[in-house]
Amino acid sequence: MLRSLQILIALGIAYCFSLSSVKAISPFLDSETLPAGVWKWNTVWTIIPQYSKAYLDHDQSVPLEQFIIRDEELHPYLLGDFSRSEQQIEFQFTYGLATDWGLFLSIPWVEKTQTSTLTHTLTSPSSTEEQALANKLDNTLTHLKSKSLNGLGEIVLEVQYTHFRSNSLLLQDGFGIRFANADQDPLRGTYDLALGDQQNDIFVFLRLIRYLPQTGWRNGIHLQFTNQLRSERYSLDGSIQGDYDAGNILEMTYYWLLEFNSWLGGIELHRKTQSTATLAGESQNNDLYSHRLNLQLGYTNLSQFVAESTEPPWEIRLTYSNLLVGTSTSIPIKNTFANSFWTLQGTWYF
Repeated sequence: MLRSLQILIALGIAYCFSLSSVKAISPFLDSETLPAGVWKWNTVWTIIPQYSKAYLDHDQSVPLEQFIIRDEELHPYLLGDFSRSEQQIEFQFTYGLATDWGLFLSIPWVEKTQTSTLTHTLTSPSSTEEQALANKLDNTLTHLKSKSLNGLGEIVLEVQYTHFRSNSLLLQDGFGIRFANADQDPLRGTYDLALGDQQNDIFVFLRLIRYLPQTGWRNGIHLQFTNQLRSERYSLDGSIQGDYDAGNILEMTYYWLLEFNSWLGGIELHRKTQSTATLAGESQNNDLYSHRLNLQLGYTNLSQFVAESTEPPWEIRLTYSNLLVGTSTSIPIKNTFANSFWTLQGTWYF
């Protein structure tokens, strides 16, 4: 009994060097069910390195400041460099409420940095129109100065229900809410630097995993729909205040994973779409669409621990991720592999 509890009560530490949003579904995320009264604890550390580019269309990359400043009339007058980076430590708790019911809680601590030397060329406007543009540029760039933020991010609470499980199949669904954090300053524009989106999100999900015990293969599919509730924001230059609708999100993840002699290897396809945002009734024309390919290699001693209990169980996984197609998405890395990243994940059980 003690050995079973040791396996079921987990502390996972994941070092994720990635460019994905912290809201994204983790690569190769297997669903787990816990017996009633049992806890599991994971700690996840995500690092998003400095980035200064974004995709507006499938193959059209632009400077990040042009991606954030939606008013194309201002783009020709911009000068300087602009970049962002972030990291997050996320504490995840899973609790077995009953035989088929589970409760999941995520509490993130977020740090974000914005580095800017942006200026504009309209320092001596010669007409009323140029003066109006210069004022708009001044108000916009004031909000895009260098700054750093740190604090509590968006807390997620999720209820899980397992409809069916056997040695070869697991079917689980559920629902959850992502709570708006307590940022004090009202957000501006669509891509403001903030610890969270200052809006509540409601989501539902479905997970189906098929196990092939004789071969070591398993494959799964994860579907999730997120309804981002309305909030209130200002335009980036502060001239307009109104209702903000971030757009609903649909995600689909499909993967194959092989375990052979304690080694793990797999391939995953992740598809994400998000409808365009609206601010004060005006479309932001930022429909998001992305296809990502993930390749994974890992090693685990969990099966050996179950059989022999010779040492504490642990697992390590390395994932290579490549953005195949993307629109309205940022590229947080500044080299020739701008649409790729690596994820290193280690997990220890006790």
